[in-house]
Amino acid sequence: MPALTIKEVQTRIFVPPGQLDATVAYYEAFTGGRCSLHFPFPERGLELASVSSPRASFLIIAGDEAALAPFRGTALTVLVADISTVAETLVPLGAALLQGVTPVPTGYQMRLRHPDGLIVEYVQHTEAADRFRPPPA
Repeated sequence: MPALTIKEVQTRIFVPPGQLDATVAYYEAFTGGRCSLHFPFPERGLELASVSSPRASFLIIAGDEAALAPFRGTALTVLVADISTVAETLVPLGAALLQGVTPVPTGYQMRLRHPDGLIVEYVQHTEAADRFRPPPA
């Protein structure tokens, strides 16, 4: 069974509305990285930004407590090359599918619980994500 092609692993950070920009600035300074994606997700009452660096990456999710509550149990976001291979690779290894492939503003996502209990969101970005990328520095 082939391994997944992982593009990036992001630790999730949850913040109240109005703290997204300051949190992005903090993680850019902390990692030496840059904001690689920034987008609203009004259907869920959220705004998200990714800070990517060679050694550590973070997905900052801003919203009020009610909007954040359904997402707090998910610890990581893993960007993959092909989301269609995630469940077929991980379920035989003991992962449980919690949410099948679902469209999101940046492409597609799904959620699985690993055998150790860790809940992970898997995301495949499509061209849709390009509209949320800042210009190159």
